[in-house]
Amino acid sequence: MAARSRGALEKEGRSLQFTLITNSGNDTRKSILAIAQDAWKQIGIDVRTDLVEWSVFIKERVNKLDFDAIVLGWSMGIDPDLYQIWHSSQTGPHQLNFVGYRNPEADELILRIRQEYNHERLVDYCHRLHAIIAHDQPYTFLYVPRWTAILDRRIVIRETDAAGAHQYRPITPTRTGNHMFYFNQWIKLAEMPVFNN
Repeated sequence: MAARSRGALEKEGRSLQFTLITNSGNDTRKSILAIAQDAWKQIGIDVRTDLVEWSVFIKERVNKLDFDAIVLGWSMGIDPDLYQIWHSSQTGPHQLNFVGYRNPEADELILRIRQEYNHERLVDYCHRLHAIIAHDQPYTFLYVPRWTAILDRRIVIRETDAAGAHQYRPITPTRTGNHMFYFNQWIKLAEMPVFNN
């Protein structure tokens, strides 16, 4: 690779360039595109950016693998199952391992994680899997936002049956870690409820 007088890197007579895309309407991702574009420009790589409306972005660009590079985000829950994202069997059309990541050792750990009930071994497998993914770098991970969910146990989901009677149940995270389901049915009780489970 040689640097041309105008500062662009070349390989075999062609300048190094690519297009980095993300969805419109997300200020954080828009900023990431601008910062990345500027950083690559400083080392002689021409990066074009494109903001695409969400449904078109997913349907026409992500699902059809029509991109050079992409800025996306995953929202993961507390379940350490990464099968759909990293297992090599999940690289087909409309599957989540759309970058085509393949690593037999990672595949084996992913399957072990799905079947392991011993907490210490599960943690060890997860650490090993994350080390492999960090080494292979199928993605460039940029950041993980910090957030904490704290719930008062007196806040419950109130459901009303056909006769108008109220029933209460605790707020529990879904498999993906989301606590916000039934948010419009939350109510805070004066006393700590007792649930029969």
